[in-house]
Amino acid sequence: LLGRTFTAQEMVDCGFISRLISPETFNESVIEIANQAAQFSVSALKTTKGLIRNVDIETLDKANIAEMSALKVRMKSKDSIQSIQNFLEAAKRRKAKL
Repeated sequence: LLGRTFTAQEMVDCGFISRLISPETFNESVIEIANQAAQFSVSALKTTKGLIRNVDIETLDKANIAEMSALKVRMKSKDSIQSIQNFLEAAKRRKAKL
């Protein structure tokens, strides 16, 4: 968001990821999670995943169409064009400093 890098804890807090695993226990944690996942029924997982994906795909397609329509309008606005020009000029200045 706005070019800002999020911390791992912020990603957990906003629900983007479910947990953090420390580097010290990473391998053991991954093996434990994999062993837990291996206990699930493969056919049940496929069925559930398929149901979730189908709903998500339809919702995402509709959202994408609406987003693209709005984006096309916004890209033609004066303030959007000015913002893009400002961004490109700032990028040139940053590159020139290197």
